[in-house]
Amino acid sequence: MKYTVEEGQHLAAQFMAKHAARPITATYDLATLGARTRLGGEVATASSSVTVSGHRIACVGDRVRYPDGTESKIVSGAGAALTHQGRPMAIVGSATDNGDTIISSLQSSAQIREYADGNGIPGLLQPGFEVPFTSSESKTSR
Repeated sequence: MKYTVEEGQHLAAQFMAKHAARPITATYDLATLGARTRLGGEVATASSSVTVSGHRIACVGDRVRYPDGTESKIVSGAGAALTHQGRPMAIVGSATDNGDTIISSLQSSAQIREYADGNGIPGLLQPGFEVPFTSSESKTSR
């Protein structure tokens, strides 16, 4: 089915109006290399190739470094909402294996949102969440 430009614009406007009216439960910025944690750490590795505003996005498994030189690993993230190579991307609110939490990011234009009228995001901020794989990929290739 083909649409005229005007019909396409009308459909897009309808979609955006409906989407904007949905009540948002929570908004989470994607965590970047250099994001800060509650205990004074800084995200030190960002293994994804995804960048936002020139900042690389971190994933579950990436490292946080502290002023005393110790490190921790990011253990929770965006769940099934946003992944890179089978791992959830890190978000503000992600936990680390030493009990710390990411509290700020160097960007605020890329986010995930949780809506009140939805069923929630599977694995959101859940340590140990594994992204379900499709039949075209295998667990060994991750």
